[in-house]
Amino acid sequence: MFLGLTGKTCNARDMMELGLATHYLPSEWILKAKKEYIENGNINTSSYYPEMPSDILKNENFIEDVFQGPLEEIINKLKNSKNEFGQKIYSHLLTRCPMSLAVTTKLIELGKSKTLRECLSIEYQLSQHMAYRDDFNNGVNSVLISKNYNPQWKPSTIIEINNDKLKAGGCKHCEYNDNPYALQYHHLDPTKKIKNVSGYYRTSFNQLRKMREEAKGCIVLCANCHLIEEQRIRDEN
Repeated sequence: MFLGLTGKTCNARDMMELGLATHYLPSEWILKAKKEYIENGNINTSSYYPEMPSDILKNENFIEDVFQGPLEEIINKLKNSKNEFGQKIYSHLLTRCPMSLAVTTKLIELGKSKTLRECLSIEYQLSQHMAYRDDFNNGVNSVLISKNYNPQWKPSTIIEINNDKLKAGGCKHCEYNDNPYALQYHHLDPTKKIKNVSGYYRTSFNQLRKMREEAKGCIVLCANCHLIEEQRIRDEN
């Protein structure tokens, strides 16, 4: 949870201690190791331990105590903490997108009971949705274009977040959500439709903006409900 919310970068020592890596080799030895493998097929399995400081390991107990439960509780624990590290993390999270923090918390909790395949499917659907939010354009503009590093998030705080928006997505009619490839965008007002949402090429910020605007006039339906809804509209007309 800590890594997901803060975006903290793990160094080599963190990777080893957290079980995310199995072996460590000093960077100045990598070329020699590659040459040895190419010429002789040997891999140096000697164990070297990365000697470097780690904020994560130094504050491991604090992180485990604080980063669990609802996002509001995590933020309050950090806010009221007398720990210097905790205050530093609290200040950092105040600059992050509130909705992204809430979604990350929800995603991690949801993933505990899912398979890897299910998690990847959920993340794919989520990526398609998040790219259409104003916060996405706002963040990109703030960091890459205007570079004012002062994004105006909507909502601006976690208190303002509508928890209904954090519920798992899927078909608006039947709630089908098993396979993202069976979900489609349906335009609520066909007269305002410019093109299919999938018809926009994601090759530029401008194209992404147009795609997001197109999606605002849509709801998500499964392929079956989409066909039924389109037929209902034709019958009424």
